[in-house]
Amino acid sequence: FAIGSFPGTFFNSIIGPTFVKLKLQISKSAIKIVNLFFIIVFIVLILTFIKIYKQEIFIYTSVFFVIFATLISLFGSLFMVRGMHLRHLLIQSNKKNMLNVFKFDIMYGASISTYVFVLYFIGGALGVSFAFLASSITALYFYSNLYYQQLNT
Repeated sequence: FAIGSFPGTFFNSIIGPTFVKLKLQISKSAIKIVNLFFIIVFIVLILTFIKIYKQEIFIYTSVFFVIFATLISLFGSLFMVRGMHLRHLLIQSNKKNMLNVFKFDIMYGASISTYVFVLYFIGGALGVSFAFLASSITALYFYSNLYYQQLNT
């Protein structure tokens, strides 16, 4: 969870505000490298999941499970960084958006606070390993909806 959340936290706290305020663009080669990284993470994630699924007894302390949980969190960071980028675009665009973003921050925080319990209930420790990915997709959903609502007004 912590490994996967690092890129989103790093972007949200350090890079994002300056990056958006100065209207900097990511180079095409950097985008290609990031996309390649996430394709590799996704492929290894699928292969690890297949290996875990084939085991007759699921062992939560196995190396494969630790790798799987780490890769799921890393894959989630892609969605989190995009969601946080949209959040910063909204905050920097005008003062009115700051209040809307604050309201969405509260709704987002409240929605993800139940994920660990729900995912544990659904899938045990394996389900909990999806918590960061689920919260990342939720962040992208909340902030992209608000962003596109602001574009249409």
